[in-house]
Amino acid sequence: MENESCETGALCLCGKCAAPCFNHECNFEQFCVNGFCVTDPCCGKKCIAGFHCIDGACASICALTPIECADGKYCAMNEPCSSGKPEECKIECRPDDCYSTETRCKTGELCINGKCKIDICRQVSCPKGGYCDQETGNCFPICDNNSCPDGQSCSNGFCSPDACAGVKCVYGKMCVQGKCTSDPCISTGCPAGQICLEGKCVANACEGITCPDDSVCQKGTCIYLSDLQNNGPGQNTENNDDNNTNSVNPGGCSCSVLP
Repeated sequence: MENESCETGALCLCGKCAAPCFNHECNFEQFCVNGFCVTDPCCGKKCIAGFHCIDGACASICALTPIECADGKYCAMNEPCSSGKPEECKIECRPDDCYSTETRCKTGELCINGKCKIDICRQVSCPKGGYCDQETGNCFPICDNNSCPDGQSCSNGFCSPDACAGVKCVYGKMCVQGKCTSDPCISTGCPAGQICLEGKCVANACEGITCPDDSVCQKGTCIYLSDLQNNGPGQNTENNDDNNTNSVNPGGCSCSVLP
């Protein structure tokens, strides 16, 4: 139906002529939507992804076609639903953490270890060459392992004894107590927010830490990229793509030219 076939001032909406609302009111069994009286309260109603209009209000697809999810998981759409029909939308159970939904955390919060936590570093301004630690809110200088004595490595700006300091292992090997051994994490995949350490998936200590330029987060400490390059292949670095743009992908490997 075209607008020309409707009375003056009326519009063809959702297949029917719709007269303008009067003081936001309409005749019996009609609804005022966007200034016009319609019989379908969802006519012209647009809902965000994952929601569908029911009786004039946007409702979650999961509420319309509920599925039972195990403890620790919640119902969510598997992919954007363009049809707008709940029965055609694919839903699934996802882990109930902030990794599953980018907007789960409020402004001023960070997703750390799967939970929304207050960003205690948000209003902390560290001196040049320093970074803020999410555990304490304190500022630490970037670590420079080259400035530590032999047999020591840097953590949160301080040198401490480390049997693996200066030890270089080939790809597929890792240093344990000063010796290169097979890396059990070489083929281990971990969930979001975790990294593999000694064959086990553990919380990523680099989450929420933003390192200054020319540095990268490793085991919760910002170190200079030059230190990482000097370590050679086989050294694992924790990665936090969401919160730290200066990070190294642990799935790759560094290469050196053999003589």
